[in-house]
Amino acid sequence: MSVVEMEKDSQPEQPMRSKNFLHRVGTTILFVGTSFALSVCTPRFLPSAVKDFAPTIMWGFTCFCVRRAFKMMMTLVLITHLLASGASLWSCGFSNRVANRALIFPSFASLAALLATWRLPTMPLERVIGVSLVQTWSISCGLILFAVFPATLISGSNWDQAKRDARFDQVIERATDQRVERFTVQSTGGVQLDAVAVMPEDPTEHWVAYFGGNAEIMETSTEDMAFSNHLVHANWLFHNPRGVGRSSGYVCWANDLVDDAEAVVWEAVRRYNINPKNLILWGHSIGGGVAAALAGRYSDFPFPVLLDRTFSRLSDAAVSFSPFPATVTRGAIKVTTGDLNVVKSCRSLKGRNVLVIFHRSDEIIRFNISSIARPTAVKKSGLNKSSFLELQSTFVPSPHNTPLDYFPEVTQIQRRIIQLYE
Repeated sequence: MSVVEMEKDSQPEQPMRSKNFLHRVGTTILFVGTSFALSVCTPRFLPSAVKDFAPTIMWGFTCFCVRRAFKMMMTLVLITHLLASGASLWSCGFSNRVANRALIFPSFASLAALLATWRLPTMPLERVIGVSLVQTWSISCGLILFAVFPATLISGSNWDQAKRDARFDQVIERATDQRVERFTVQSTGGVQLDAVAVMPEDPTEHWVAYFGGNAEIMETSTEDMAFSNHLVHANWLFHNPRGVGRSSGYVCWANDLVDDAEAVVWEAVRRYNINPKNLILWGHSIGGGVAAALAGRYSDFPFPVLLDRTFSRLSDAAVSFSPFPATVTRGAIKVTTGDLNVVKSCRSLKGRNVLVIFHRSDEIIRFNISSIARPTAVKKSGLNKSSFLELQSTFVPSPHNTPLDYFPEVTQIQRRIIQLYE
């Protein structure tokens, strides 16, 4: 065969190789994109009744793509998963919603992948790696969210909720000078939120919507703030965010907390005919990020805002507890849970009644690293220095968590809160 003939025979191979390459790239993008879409979209768009199965769908797709490529490793992972799920079922059955969503329900996908390995396809390595990375990112998001917002874990099982409900009912019975209404609010994604309004028998047009810290639960917050708090004579509004207590669904991003707060506030405004200028958005710790973000969404409505020992950004607060460099930690928060930027939200609150309460010895919101009251954050926020109130007592159990009416500055705090309604 001549050189010319050999060149002619090799010419069709080039377009074929290019076509095969483009096909592999295209299918890899398709599978990885599908994996990402399942991770992001299913928790948001599944009906509320089956939202807890979103991680199962994602894990099932991952098993479908990865099982044949990493046989031995996946066999070990699947067996370990099944054993852990069995242990969870043995100890608490299906009573714990977090265990159901993250461990037990996905174990059915693991069992199917383990028993039907021979029916699953063998995927190209680049496709397997892409899907595996998305699954790893999804798991990382879940773990970081548990660290950022552990109330979902703390709320525990249905048994724990029954105990809280019983105690809450007892507290209501003793509160003869207040009227309590418990109601349900629908939030984004069809999630049903558990909410409570506490109204004193002595009527007042003043309201407080309270957004608690990342480990606070509505039943205990109601008892601490509305029944035992003498800082302000007002009607109080509380709720459990999605996945906490009786509220359905679960938090996927930090912004879900803002969506839930928004739904509850506007339902209360409609239900009780509240004038926004008479409704303080009071946020403690991460709740301050929620209050600021909600007020920032509605800059045309004059909601007063009280930021109680909160951060400049959620990612700043995470720096103090992370073993990684600050830049890495902030970046990880932004791409996993999403950030709550209080400084940015405050820039849209100019002309509004805002009170920022802080403590330089706060053990959670470190003043020099993450406090909204540190000089660099104050300058960026655009808030006046008169909007800030410093707590100085060092004789309290926790500068961050101790209720405000336990501080020696309680009289000043009362006066400043009343001024928010003016």
